[in-house]
Amino acid sequence: MALLRPLAFTWVGRGIVGLVAIALVGAVVIRPLFASSAPAVTERTATVTRGNVLQTVPVSGSLSASAVWKIPFGVSGRIVEIPVKVGQSVKTGDVLARIDPRDLKTAVKQAEVNLASAQARYDSVVAGVSADDVALARASVESAQRSYENAQQNGRTSIADARADLDALRAGYTAAQQGFQLLSDAIRTDVADLTSALDSLRLVIAATLTGFKGAETADVTSAKTALGTADGQLVNARTYATTTAAAALAEWTSARDRLIAAWLGFDGALARGGDTTDPAARFSAAKVAYDLATARLGTALAPITSALSSAQGSVTSAQNAMGTAAAQMNHDLDGVRAYLVGLQTAIVTRSSLASGIGTKLTQATGYEATISSAIGGSYGSALQALRSATDQAAQSIAGGEAALRSAELSYRKATTGPTPADVASAYASVQLAQLSLEKAQTDLDNATLKAPVDGVVATIANGVGESPASPFMTIAVTSTLILHGTVGESDITKLESGQVATVSVDAAGSGTRLTGKVTSLDPLATISQGVPVYGVDVQIDLPDPVVRPGMTGTASVIVASAQGVLTLPNLAIRTVSGQRQVQVKRNGQVVDAQVTFGIANDTMTEIRAGLSEGDVVVIPAARAATATQRPGGFGPGPVIFGR
Repeated sequence: MALLRPLAFTWVGRGIVGLVAIALVGAVVIRPLFASSAPAVTERTATVTRGNVLQTVPVSGSLSASAVWKIPFGVSGRIVEIPVKVGQSVKTGDVLARIDPRDLKTAVKQAEVNLASAQARYDSVVAGVSADDVALARASVESAQRSYENAQQNGRTSIADARADLDALRAGYTAAQQGFQLLSDAIRTDVADLTSALDSLRLVIAATLTGFKGAETADVTSAKTALGTADGQLVNARTYATTTAAAALAEWTSARDRLIAAWLGFDGALARGGDTTDPAARFSAAKVAYDLATARLGTALAPITSALSSAQGSVTSAQNAMGTAAAQMNHDLDGVRAYLVGLQTAIVTRSSLASGIGTKLTQATGYEATISSAIGGSYGSALQALRSATDQAAQSIAGGEAALRSAELSYRKATTGPTPADVASAYASVQLAQLSLEKAQTDLDNATLKAPVDGVVATIANGVGESPASPFMTIAVTSTLILHGTVGESDITKLESGQVATVSVDAAGSGTRLTGKVTSLDPLATISQGVPVYGVDVQIDLPDPVVRPGMTGTASVIVASAQGVLTLPNLAIRTVSGQRQVQVKRNGQVVDAQVTFGIANDTMTEIRAGLSEGDVVVIPAARAATATQRPGGFGPGPVIFGR
């Protein structure tokens, strides 16, 4: 300070002192400001610990029953009882439905009678015969012959009646199809003709207007006005025909084509002897669409018919104006009057055409009803009736023939004396009668359909009073559920049958956790949105009661696990030039460690070599970008985080 004091009294000294003062202020004030603007970086670390690492592959999909049983009736007939309903749980042996057992009980009684008769004949053969036995054997043959002939005749009659009913139904069904197609084609043509006819009528009106000659009398003016009104009504009708009616016709045509395609699908399934349930359902849906389109088309055609009727009235007014005494005296208007007559006739014809379209729509609806009735059940019932008649006739004839042959053997034995062969034959008759009784009893037992497995009733094909389809009922086995999902090609290589999984079901809540195992892997990929995926089935061990088929869920399949191994949070691993690295603190210094990694999941990674339990690893911290001057002040630019 002593050195600065003399300088303060000179201009140079004063400058030096000022610079020193500025430097001191900068050191004391400004430098701390800069120093305080740079935030202190807190070092984050993680410790290598021992733990468990599970590596999983997620499989998302929906749950389904482990099996679906298709249950048919063992005999044909009419359903009289269905004590269960769709969605009801059933146990093995529970009664599902019953068929009318009356005919089957009669068959059992007949078989019992036949067995008793066969047994009596056998006893007679073994014991020897008498004159009474011969007479009885002859009577038995005659009775068996009559029974056999009656069975044949009754069988032929039943089959003929059932076939006649089927042929009549088939003929009506075919005729209705042909009639529907002819009428629907005619409707399309008539609507097109009606639209073009409106233009023709307007041309006739225009030609009529050019025929007016002579003075402009009140009658002429009235006639022209009426014709102008008629033309306007036809213009409105033409506009409506080419817009609303044309759109309704296009919708109706499309619905008609779908209806025809649906019944052709039903006919194809019928010809192949396949299940007609789905084709019948598709026809029912097409019928609803067709009925709606027909109603819309009828509504769309109504304004055109009304416009033609109004135009007809306007032309009548023009005719009345040209028919007055004064107008009749003007022979220059004779051509106009002739045009008006032709115009009126043309409008009446087109009105009839419009009315005829409505009539044809009604007739086509009648044919559609006949087709719908056949597809809806009467066709299948008639086929089932024919099959039932054929089966019952075959059974009756077979039983009658067996009884006749047995009676004939007994008679021969009675007239010629028993031989070892006679005894064997009589015994064979007893066995045959026993088999017939067992068959009849089995058929009677089969009239009561019972559940073959525990499960839930999924579908019932028919109602009480109908003949059962095949299958009549399906039962879903829900005691075991399957989650079916898909995984990508990178994950399918990690999966194999038997791997354990944990399953969560969205609808059951986050607290519901189930276990399961992989039971099936698709061998081939399917393409979903251009990406190959593979189907995976996971069987759930013990399903929760709240979990049902159809729900969505996710299975986490455990593909690898490591127990009691060194672990490290994934945040502590950085990637440099494509290589994963770890920095560890040793002797107060941060150094790079050569680490061998094992399996990993979303949060933790296994450490196989290079680190020890308790090692402290540095977690990559946020790093600042190159400092940039901010406008209007000091300090660095934005902070950039990275590894």
